[in-house]
Amino acid sequence: MALRHESEPFVAVAVVLLIPATIVFGMRLYVRGWMRKSWGFDDWLLVFAYPSLVLEAYTLISAATHGLGAKSATLSDANLEGIRKDLFILEVGNCLSCLAIKLSICVTLMRIAGRKPIYLYILYVNIALFSTTIIGTLIFIHFQCRPTAAWWDLNIPGAVCLSPIVNSGVNFTYTTVGILTDWVCSILPLFLIWSLQMNRNMKLASALLLGLGGLASIASTIRLKYLVDLLSFDDYSLAIAPFFVCGMAEPGLGMIAACSSALKPLIDRFLKKGDGSEGHRYPSRSNDPSDGWRRHRADGTYELSTSKNSGTLNTMVVGGHVQKTNSNDLEDVADIDNRSSRQLIGKDIYVTTDISLKSTNA
Repeated sequence: MALRHESEPFVAVAVVLLIPATIVFGMRLYVRGWMRKSWGFDDWLLVFAYPSLVLEAYTLISAATHGLGAKSATLSDANLEGIRKDLFILEVGNCLSCLAIKLSICVTLMRIAGRKPIYLYILYVNIALFSTTIIGTLIFIHFQCRPTAAWWDLNIPGAVCLSPIVNSGVNFTYTTVGILTDWVCSILPLFLIWSLQMNRNMKLASALLLGLGGLASIASTIRLKYLVDLLSFDDYSLAIAPFFVCGMAEPGLGMIAACSSALKPLIDRFLKKGDGSEGHRYPSRSNDPSDGWRRHRADGTYELSTSKNSGTLNTMVVGGHVQKTNSNDLEDVADIDNRSSRQLIGKDIYVTTDISLKSTNA
């Protein structure tokens, strides 16, 4: 079916959102699965969300082929039924993808928060709030009309659907909770990152990468505006068009935000290739005193060696408290490896404080 000119922008929206989301999703898979080999539960959640995102793009394009955005009076009953069916599928896909993406972002933040109770408590409340709302909305969508096919087929004998006012109330709750929880996930990284020993620019860059989840709230805010005016619209196709766009934009922007926070290692690799440098700035570890490294001693201290003229300067790192955080996510958003107060070991981050140094000439 040929596209009406009123429907062409909706195809563009689907393509413009799906292509970059697919690119950053593939880049995250490469970074987490191959470069870092640190695949986690948050990655599985995004793998689950991606097919739902593709489904939403398909339904938006399908609705455009049925005449979405054109006046209802110019559309056939079959086209209007197709638009209603596409809306049903898109709303189900929106619930599934948004739930998985929001959970992924929160799981990442929980790993970075470590054992800080206040941040974990906020994240647990956030997860409970949006999970309950999304699952409740998903159930409502399925039971809004009995049978469910009455969602799009208005000619089923004996079909019953809930009042549009009830539908608007559920959508208003869904959208409001979505905005609130998105902003929690956007603001919390500022507090998580600010307590770390990084320079101000590094903190800002890291917090911005982790806080990109607020992008999805832009679409939610637009949806909220149209929800207020929905009941006053007389033309179904025109009234429902913004909800198709927002329903695709929310998970599309959310996917881009969730994947972008893990891409710094890949960006660093390209930058290092561009300036001709490769690898870390630190020498590799060995037992040779001349290369600047020694294994840790039996008493738990570390001894570093540096050649100086005819002698060797031995530096002893004594004492220190080691705090372990079960995550390597910070390394994805900040250059942890090359800072003396941070060291990435395996899949864990060790933060060492209260260090004293003792040097002797050998």
